[in-house]
Parts: sequence; structure tokens; C-alpha cells
Amino acid sequence: MPTNLFVGATSPPIIIIPSPADINAAIVANPGGPYGVNFFEIADANDGTSASMAYTGQTCACAAKVNVFPSFGSMYMEAAFVAPPLSTVLDGQTPTLADYQAACGFSSINWQQLITDLPSGSDVQPNSPIPLIDTGNVSYSIGPGVSIIASASNGFCAFSWVGCSLIAPPAFNDPPAGGYTYISTNPYPYVYRPADLVPGKSCTFPLQIYGALGQLGGCPPFPYKISSDNTTLSFLDAPITNGLMAFKTTLVGVGKLDGVVHPLYSWTWYSTFNGKDAGGVTQTASLYPLLPGSGTGGVTITSINGVQLPPVVPPNQVATTASGLAYSRVSQTFNGTVTLRNISSSAVSGPLQIVFFGMPANVTLVNATANLSGTPYLTVSGVASLAPGQSATVSVQFKNPSNAALNLAPVIYSGSIN
Repeated sequence: MPTNLFVGATSPPIIIIPSPADINAAIVANPGGPYGVNFFEIADANDGTSASMAYTGQTCACAAKVNVFPSFGSMYMEAAFVAPPLSTVLDGQTPTLADYQAACGFSSINWQQLITDLPSGSDVQPNSPIPLIDTGNVSYSIGPGVSIIASASNGFCAFSWVGCSLIAPPAFNDPPAGGYTYISTNPYPYVYRPADLVPGKSCTFPLQIYGALGQLGGCPPFPYKISSDNTTLSFLDAPITNGLMAFKTTLVGVGKLDGVVHPLYSWTWYSTFNGKDAGGVTQTASLYPLLPGSGTGGVTITSINGVQLPPVVPPNQVATTASGLAYSRVSQTFNGTVTLRNISSSAVSGPLQIVFFGMPANVTLVNATANLSGTPYLTVSGVASLAPGQSATVSVQFKNPSNAALNLAPVIYSGSIN
């Protein structure tokens, strides 16, 4: 479990979906995908004049930056906005999710998820097993430790789920077509039903779990799927697994005219958490929050927007300690250090990378080695290997113009990031 080192925020920071597109502007741009371009010039459609706009280091027009918050067994993230649509800039308005959807030509913004790895033996049961049988995602146990792939030809699992379980690969939607038996609603092909994406209406976990809290219109301790001010889209998943379960999660925009799903940002991750949830069920797409302390294992990010991360270094091998942050009026940065110490009995190979998940939208790691679509990381220089008991310290410098509280969860990886 990553340790929160710069603690102070009452809730995790956010994901970004920037887009300055506007119906009254003509865009001169370098294409970076159907909904991802780098803006260089905006030409006014009325008088033909133009003005340059600086979006240094950002991909605009609905491209997304994702901050991920892995915990002991849950994956949490939020989607909000930083580069407003031009229409709201001209009108002096605070942009909302609806403004970004209109600027991007989307009817909605949602999440999609695939299960890419699931061992045989899962207790999760689909409502419609036949499509999953047809894609090779169902196994049937014919004896202790022995199973075969269910198929139309052998007839297993189509009408009785006894002895059957879902498996991956191949990858399949989570939830699949038809949904799961433990969930009364079916949001397929998305994580959330479009009907639930109303500001301040639906919690990331069902309101009925909290009894009277639901009647008060709140979601403590979990967020709304869309915040009451219509600026933040949340995602929360808490899978229970009997081994290693792997996922690919994608933030998507749904085309307003054609209904085509456009990927905005994706990441891959896996969970080894083997504990329990509040409902006492085995779950993939989450219905219940996890019970803290009920199991071991956790969540690991393996790639960010197509960039593969090296192997993660478990916290029982390397301890991470952060100093306090001191403000420098000269550099106008908050400065501190992060120290890594090998607490295991074996050497930890380098190069070591400190990936800063949970960076707030308006906070910058000034001395970052590089940036993974908005998630910065630092390479621990001069350390080819960290021997048992050995420590290495790196400096960190944060630009934080709004004095936002930092609640970062640095994770250590061993190897190069290409």
C-alpha cells in the first residue's frame, strides 16, 4: 500500500480533460487523433484575425490527463477540467462537464473497463453467459484443479453455472453484456449507466448501503459519480480476487451524433487484494466498499496512456520517507526531499523511479524527470542498485500557485520508463 507522504487534502486531487474547442472558432492544429490535437492558433470566424494560444505541454481538444489513486485494495480517480472551452472563456463562465461535452461533440463522458486477466475459480456469475462462452471466457471444472473451456459444442455453463467461472484472457467488458447477477442494474458497455450521470444524484457506491445517509442526499465517505457542481467525474473500483485480477480502464467520450465511443485516456492495473467487501460478495465491477484490514494485497498501476511501467517495488522492500516542504520566495517553489531506504535483505536493482500519483491539477513537480500524460516521475540518479540498509535521497520542488493541499502517493518502480 503506498504511503501518503504530503498529506493535507480532505479528498484526493483530480484528473483533467482539457478542451478549448468552440463552435465560433476555426482551429489551426496539428492532428493528434480524432479528439486530441495540439493547438497553435485560433482564428476568429467573424473578422479573420487570429491570436496564438499557449498550451505548452498539454494536448487539448478533449485529450485527458488522469491522476490515479491506488490504495490497499481500491482504485480511485476523478475527472475534472483545467483548460476551459473557448466559449466559457469568452463568456467569463466557470466551465462544467456539460460545457466540455458540447465543445467536444459528446453526449456524455463515461468510463469503460476490460478485465484482461482473471484466473479460473471466480465466484462472479454473469446474467448472460452464452456471449461469454462464445468468446472463450468461461471455464468448467471437471475435477479438482482441472477445468476445460466451455463452448457451444460441449454445452457446459449455458444453462447451469454450477462448476463454471469467468476467465481472461481474452479480455471482456466489466460488466459484460447482461451484467452480473449481484448487480440489479446493467450499465454495459460503460461502468456507469448514462441515466446515473446527473450532477449530485448517484454515489460511486449505491446510496442504500448507507441507510439514512442516502436520505440526507450525501455520499460519505465516497463521492458522487458526478459532483453536485457538475465539474468532476469520479471512478471507484474495489475488486475481490482469488489471485491476480488485471484491468484496462479507459475514460471515454460518446459521440453525440454517431454514438461512437472515443477513448480519451487509458491505464492498466491489477489487484491482488483477497479480503472482503461490505456486502460479503465476490465482485469485479464494484457494488460494495471494501472492509479495511480484511485481507492482504493491493493495487498496482502497470501502464499510463500506453506507456508501460517497469516492475513495482513493494513497500516491504523499500521504505519511503518525505521531509516537510519549505517555501522559497526566490524560486517560488515548495522544496523538500524524498528518501528511499532498502529495508529488505536483498539488493534492489535500479534505475529507481518515483512516480507521483495524485498530483493536483494546478500543482507541478518542477524537477520531474519526465511526465506521463500528467503524472510526473523522478529518476533516482546515480543509483544502479540499492543494497540492504542503503538509502538514497532526492530533492523535490513543487509549484503550487493556489497553495492546494498535497495528498500524494509516490510509488517506487525498478527499471527504465520509455
